[in-house]
Amino acid sequence: MCAQEVSEQTQQKDLQQASDLLVSYLASLGVEYAFGIPGGAIEPLFDAFARSEREQGPRMVVARHETGAAFMAAGYSKNADKLGVCATTTGPGATNIITGVATAYNDNIPLLVITAQTSLNNFGKGAFQESSDTGTDLVGLFQFCTVYSTLVSHIEQFERKLTHAILMAFRERKPVHLSVPIDIFRQKLPQQAPCDLRQHIRTPEAVDISAIKELGDILASAKKSVFILGAEAAESCDLIEDCAFKVGAALVSTPEGKGLIHSHHPLFKGVIGFAGHPLAREQLCQADVDTVIAVGNSMSEWAIGCWQPETHRGQRLVHIHPRATELCHTPMASLQIHAAVRTVFESLLAELVSRGIQRKDRTRQVEVVNKYALPCYNRAAPELTEGWRQRRVLPQWLMTKLPQHLPPNTRYVADVGNSMAWAIHYLHPRAHGRQERQQASPKGLFQATIEYASMGWAIGVSIGAALANPGQTHVCITGDGSWLMSGQEITVALQQRLPIIFIVLNDAALGMVKHGQRLTGAEQTGFELPQVDFALLAKSLGVRGINIRCPDDWFELFENRDWMTKGPVLLDVLVDQEQVPPIQSRTSELQQRASK
Repeated sequence: MCAQEVSEQTQQKDLQQASDLLVSYLASLGVEYAFGIPGGAIEPLFDAFARSEREQGPRMVVARHETGAAFMAAGYSKNADKLGVCATTTGPGATNIITGVATAYNDNIPLLVITAQTSLNNFGKGAFQESSDTGTDLVGLFQFCTVYSTLVSHIEQFERKLTHAILMAFRERKPVHLSVPIDIFRQKLPQQAPCDLRQHIRTPEAVDISAIKELGDILASAKKSVFILGAEAAESCDLIEDCAFKVGAALVSTPEGKGLIHSHHPLFKGVIGFAGHPLAREQLCQADVDTVIAVGNSMSEWAIGCWQPETHRGQRLVHIHPRATELCHTPMASLQIHAAVRTVFESLLAELVSRGIQRKDRTRQVEVVNKYALPCYNRAAPELTEGWRQRRVLPQWLMTKLPQHLPPNTRYVADVGNSMAWAIHYLHPRAHGRQERQQASPKGLFQATIEYASMGWAIGVSIGAALANPGQTHVCITGDGSWLMSGQEITVALQQRLPIIFIVLNDAALGMVKHGQRLTGAEQTGFELPQVDFALLAKSLGVRGINIRCPDDWFELFENRDWMTKGPVLLDVLVDQEQVPPIQSRTSELQQRASK
């Protein structure tokens, strides 16, 4: 071999494809998985993930539908606290993923969405599945559900646009989109280490001290206070509980904040918003409540339901959130604090102590927690007993039994529809002590999507969550309507050997549509579904499927737990079709709006 050939080979070893550089950036951020579906134009990226997997680096998990891939990426991101990554080929592959990306956008999940393009020299020629600005313009389509959407048209742009996208995803907590032509993916770049972006994606810890003092003044002068906890309060619950005890405040949560506070905590009054509890709403609407502290929630329609701060002008509202955009929803607030929630409450506790309010002994408090039973939950007892007598599986009865039979710190993901309503109202995730609960699941034991609210969301999210938290028990609570849309993703859990329990509430209907029509006096139409044996369907896919037709079947299931294997299992639960989900406050609100 001549010296020139040796020199050329050496130069080739010093180069890498652009697709390999992308994967190396993910590895530097600690990302373990990406999710997608292969195709011709995206092949170079899948090849890079295959090379990475051989080196124990990030690997690609192949979904069954592109929307499922986005849901999985969102579940992984939320539960691993890392960047979620999903990739798809050009044309319909890219348009299929938009629903999942839009859901992540509304749920404030940082996703890197990568779509392929045909070769640059084919732009404008009617190439197969062309998605350039002269075809189905992907960059334009994604502008409405991302904070950054761009085409990489030159190799010199690749790294700069990639790093820009990653930083935007973390800083805005939203999806970003890169559209990359196949020939750009294959072009070579110098082999070098990626920039260290970790130092640039940390949440700012600074807090306005004057705002903390003002908050201290507000709480000191309050007659009665209520704290509303949202999803962003997850890693600060210990401090929030301490503050609430000091000032004698009640605690409620939005649906996304459910499970952050122990269900039997003496200060916790339940969930407001969609499918929430009457006691929580009553707590906020009491005449002597003059101060409301909203912590880490969006204050959106399903988050707070019929309680609207605009109609309670006599109350002082304080809104605390790490993202400034969420504070735009509360112009009526007396005080807004834009900072990391934990930093705010660390400073607030110090402020309260400086005012002579000392930390209380928690021994007595924990004893009360263990004995306390919430009145809003106990109201369901008569109907649960009646269902048992008639040997029917009531969905609300099932929700109360899940934590009793599954291990502590089990993580629950509830799908859009009646399954979410039943879970929000009746499911009380069980955990060990407060410290153990936060260590085992800093993001909480319950997850739901209440903003864009896409059916089938929980199926993909539970897969991403299980990959983020190996060894933990995960339960996906979904309905037959959602399962008929996205149930094929269970085969991904099978391939990945994920111990997820998929519970299908089988009522042969789009239940929320059915009962919503009844409650509002609308025409009864379009809700019927065929009676499907989902356990049999699961078996046909190679997954263990079990039918639950009566309460006895449920108890027999847990006499022998061999079915709780290393892989997924599907429980097809035939629930009482006539049970009305706890959505009456929502339907009443809609009727009131329609009458105005």
